[in-house]
Amino acid sequence: MATYKLSNDWFDDTFKLIAIHTTLEDFRLVYFLNNHLKINLSRNKKKKIVNEQNSVPFPYFEWYDELSDVNWHCISNKVNVENNIKDSGLLFDSLYTASYLLKDKKKVDFFLKIDCDNRFKTQNVLDKVNEITQVIAYEIDTYTLNTKNKLILQGC
Repeated sequence: MATYKLSNDWFDDTFKLIAIHTTLEDFRLVYFLNNHLKINLSRNKKKKIVNEQNSVPFPYFEWYDELSDVNWHCISNKVNVENNIKDSGLLFDSLYTASYLLKDKKKVDFFLKIDCDNRFKTQNVLDKVNEITQVIAYEIDTYTLNTKNKLILQGC
């Protein structure tokens, strides 16, 4: 039986990845992103982004810009999963635990993934995103992501 290995050049990094730290709810962040970037992200309920730990979907927003042939994705990195506790004697019978899309980026609240060619300039996007109150954003070098995380993000 033949063994195949994926080389690093198999991943054509044709997407830019921006990490967003914020206390805003997902719908408020997307509203501000739409206003500041002049885009039209909307929630995609048909596409479910889940991790291997649970089946609770991560909030996912997308928009395709036909003029510039660019796909925009806003993906939450964190979702709270309810754990029901039977006969715990507590006032509330459920606890919430956080589940992360990319575990090694736990401090990141959202990812703004931009499917584009290498000529796309992210600095303008970063400047506009950082104008939003209660938001800190920076670009993540996609070459520093491990293979599993690249596959997760390429599936979005």
